[in-house]
Formats: sequence, C-alpha cells, structure tokens
Amino acid sequence: MNRHRVKAAALDSISKFRATKFVLKNVINDIIKLRKLNSSERKILFDLVFDFTREVFLFNQFLKESVPFSSSLSTNQKDMALLELLLEHKMALSQGKIDELDEAYQKWLIAHSAERHLLALGPLISGELNRDYGQNAALVAAGLSRRPKKYLAIDLRYVTVQEVSAALRHNGIDHFFHKLLPRAIGVDQQIDIDSLPSSIGEHIWFMDAGSQIIAELINPKPHEKVLDLCAGEGNKARYISAKDSDYTAVDISESRLGWAQKRLRAEKIKFVVADGRHVPLPANSFDWVLLDAPCSGVGTLARCPDLALRLQMSDIKNSVLLQYQLLQNAQNLLKPGGKLVYATCSLLKVENEKQIDRLLSENDQVKQIPLNQLVCRDLQFADIELNKNSFTIFPHINDCDGFYFAILSK
Repeated sequence: MNRHRVKAAALDSISKFRATKFVLKNVINDIIKLRKLNSSERKILFDLVFDFTREVFLFNQFLKESVPFSSSLSTNQKDMALLELLLEHKMALSQGKIDELDEAYQKWLIAHSAERHLLALGPLISGELNRDYGQNAALVAAGLSRRPKKYLAIDLRYVTVQEVSAALRHNGIDHFFHKLLPRAIGVDQQIDIDSLPSSIGEHIWFMDAGSQIIAELINPKPHEKVLDLCAGEGNKARYISAKDSDYTAVDISESRLGWAQKRLRAEKIKFVVADGRHVPLPANSFDWVLLDAPCSGVGTLARCPDLALRLQMSDIKNSVLLQYQLLQNAQNLLKPGGKLVYATCSLLKVENEKQIDRLLSENDQVKQIPLNQLVCRDLQFADIELNKNSFTIFPHINDCDGFYFAILSK
C-alpha cells in the first residue's frame, strides 16, 4: 500500500466534500476511480476519511485551545495535520513532531472525556441534543459515535432465522440476534450475501435493526390496505409486503421507486410516483399508513458521520415543515379506525414528539394509541412500558441506528 497515495486521495476527498457537501461515500468512490487505487488502498481510504469526519470537530477544538498559532493555520493545513495523526495510528509509524502533537492531542481527549462525544458532533447537533436530553445528552452522543453494526433482514416466507444462522456459521461468519427483534441478525464484519447459497442469499438483505422494528409494527390482515407514503428504495416495502395485504408504495423520486420496483418485481405492490403531500389517492381509504418521514437523519450519525458536517439548521427547519405536511395528509388518507405509524431516523424532539403533539392539538379526529395495541409477536418489548404512546430507539441502548415512532388512529 502506498501511504502517500492514500493521504493525497484523502485530502482530495475531504476538499471535494467540503466544496460540494455531497454524500461522503460517493465523493470517496469518485476519487478512487480517478486515482485508480487498489483494494488495500481503498479500504484504508474509507476508514481514514470516515474517521476524519468523526474527529474533525474535536481536533479543531483542541487546536483552538492548545495550539497558540492555530488561528494562522488554513483549513487545509488543519485537515492535513489530523489526517497525518490518523494515518500514523493506522500505519503504526512515528515521525517526530507528529508524535509530539499526537501526545498533546491524546492528553486533551482524556481531559475532555466527559463531553468528547458531544463535541465531536459539532455545535449544531450537540446543542440540539443538550436541549432535548439535558444530562443524558452525552450518553446519546456516545451511541451516535460508535461504529455501526450491520443487520440482515429475512423474508420468512422462504427461509427461517435458523437456516440463515446455520448458513452464516457454515461460512465462518460470527453473528448475533437483536434484543428487541430476534429475527434481525447482526454481523460485525463485512459479508458478501452472494457468497451464501442462493436459497439463502436471495431472501436476505441488509437492513438496520431499527428500520426492521418500524416495519414490524405494520401487521395487516390479508384484506387490509397498506400505504407506504415515503417508500424510497423499498427496504420496508420488501419487509412488510411479505405479510399478505393490498400494498401501495409511494415516493416522490421516480428513480428511487424504480429501484424499488426492480427489487420487488415478484411482489403484488402498486407503485405511485407522487409527492406524499398531494397523493392522487382517495381519502379515508387505507387501513394502515406508514409515514417513514424524511428527516435530519441524526439517528444515523454512527453510519453517516459526514452528516454532522453537512447538516444545517435550515435543513432541520425544512424537514419539520415537510414532515408536518406529510403527517396531515397521512391522517387524511387513513380510514377511521385505521392505524398510522409515524417514524423518523432522527433523535431530535422537534421532528418527533413535537410533531405528534402539534397534530393532536390541531386535529381532534386523531388520537395516539399505546404500543400494547400494536406490538407484534416477533417484537420483544419485555422491558418497555407498553402503555407508552411512542418509543425512541437509542443507539447506546438498542445497538442500532436511532429511530422514533408513534402510533396514531383516527
């Protein structure tokens, strides 16, 4: 592996990311193609740049507090210094001045251990978490700083959890079962689904455990109509449509829905390209509505640490406005007596509890219902108050991405 090629590629990736604010993994892939990196260089590059995004706020705060001349350094110089430190750790090398800087930085991190995870998320997100969670904000931030686990979803019509587990064991893949949803199988290593027997691989896919929990809440009877109002690329649709129902998937993006159609071509699903705020479907017509609303994505920071560098307050405000408009239309499309599941992959209360509180205060046709009226047999909520009307899935507690969901009826 050529250390200098990786460092140069990392600098290019970070510079392009800062200039465009494009999704970081896409930026890195473009740089890999441009520089024609080999497989070992690609792996180091991804780890290096993602570690950079996890630490850049911390490192810049350290420089501000501990390096007298830091104000005279350019952004590029600061980026190069942090990359050098991270690369030294990965390559187990040492180079004089870098050692001195590293030692000072490590001491600073120890001195700031209580708040380091909050600091690492930057002022915007840490400020929002402090406001919402007070003394527990540091715990929430710590969960968002962990390296994420991967989870497999299973189509139980064709293969059992036990059969998937046996296939993984046979291939030497260590795995575990999620505490709240044991049918979600977690793996700590990279795996190639295509390397498994086709009788297994064709019926499993990567899907975070938190996302599977949301999908598991939709439990229709065969004759009931289900509306997936923001279906995206169809992960939840694939999960839910395995339960027999009349399923309609809606998304504003034709390309995303086209990808969902390719993945779900064998399923009996209606696909509608439309803005979820103005869907050309009759009111009061669905027994179930899933609104997995567009959001800030704060609950996915462990998986997408570059989000902390991309997210702005205007993004949150725009999400809040869009979510409420979608929520109003979702309840309009719901049948009287039907069930609406509102979900986000955010941990910010302005996108979650406050949205539900507002809807309830402005619409007396809608009410919240407790979890024990909806919890399905595969969910293991033994330690949870089932009379609660909503639930937040926290990474530091539930070992997956962060989510919020509430259940409503009309």
